[in-house]
Amino acid sequence: MLHKFLTNLNEETKRWFHPPFIYPIHKDPLSLINYMRLFLAIIIPRHILLKTLPGLVCITVTAKLDHSVQGFGYLTIKRNLTRYYESELGIVVGKEFQEKGIGDTLLKTLIGEAMRTGVIKITLTVLKENIPAINLYRKHGFKIIKETMDSFDGKTLNALRMDLCLTSSD
Repeated sequence: MLHKFLTNLNEETKRWFHPPFIYPIHKDPLSLINYMRLFLAIIIPRHILLKTLPGLVCITVTAKLDHSVQGFGYLTIKRNLTRYYESELGIVVGKEFQEKGIGDTLLKTLIGEAMRTGVIKITLTVLKENIPAINLYRKHGFKIIKETMDSFDGKTLNALRMDLCLTSSD
């Protein structure tokens, strides 16, 4: 179901949501590591992964209704130098399911999972033109850190880097 949902996203949505572990399929070492994150997240309990392979933890959530995937979100978790966890977030909602609160629910769920896991900061990259996503992230406390560039399908795109600190010390 999820594979079908992701491969059927329209080109505009794929331009907005293109994590390295979904498409395109590469045979380089980084892509293989990213695919391994998804596999390990399925077969090994999270608390074990966080202690043994903290750079390979990936949490995923899926919004489904009547055996149809409506949205998908992920967090890739890594350990920083002070042994706290940081995370990269991405969400996507099918075009026909947008503006129904699904993105909001996915984001709340992922933030909750990050907090339960001990993540201290969630980071994401969003295209500057994706105003609905920027507004959603801001609603949940994300702050724009800097302007950056992203690339997809050989094109360079203007983007924003946003962070959400989950501790009061940041």
